[in-house]
Amino acid sequence: MKNIAMLLTVVLLMVALVYILQSPEEQLYSTDSKIALELYNQGCDASYLMKDDEAISLMLEAVSEDPGFAIAQARLAVMYHKKKDEDSAKQHTAAAESLLAFVDSELERNKIKLVLAQLQRLKPSQYDSLLNHIIEEDPDDLQVMIIKAGVLANRRDPGATDIYKSIVEKNSNF
Repeated sequence: MKNIAMLLTVVLLMVALVYILQSPEEQLYSTDSKIALELYNQGCDASYLMKDDEAISLMLEAVSEDPGFAIAQARLAVMYHKKKDEDSAKQHTAAAESLLAFVDSELERNKIKLVLAQLQRLKPSQYDSLLNHIIEEDPDDLQVMIIKAGVLANRRDPGATDIYKSIVEKNSNF
């Protein structure tokens, strides 16, 4: 259990770095609201900096701007779960899952499922399959590459080093 908690912490910190280093234009999600997207990005930054209350507030604003913003609903579910507010976590999980059918891109649907996977007990093979599929479809997605490297590092798999090298090649600021 300690290993899982440590892995999630490491993965969240690494993902934070990616979001901080990326510009909002590089994060393409299904929303027509630039305001919602900006609030979502600010919420992600706050979350990764462990400013949970600020992150939730920003994500709630993003969802109020665009209630159909599935990835924001999924992130809210994870944040509420982290704060042990399971009723709110279930509410936003249900919202995100119901919105999946309206997301046109299979890749984006899989990225949302990856966020929601933090709340589920997936078999390692299922989690790996989802990660690998996303990486195949979007090999430049640093967030997913970092998650994959974190999973491999936790398993003490030397392949993590290759992924980290690839991340640095794609973004020398990492």
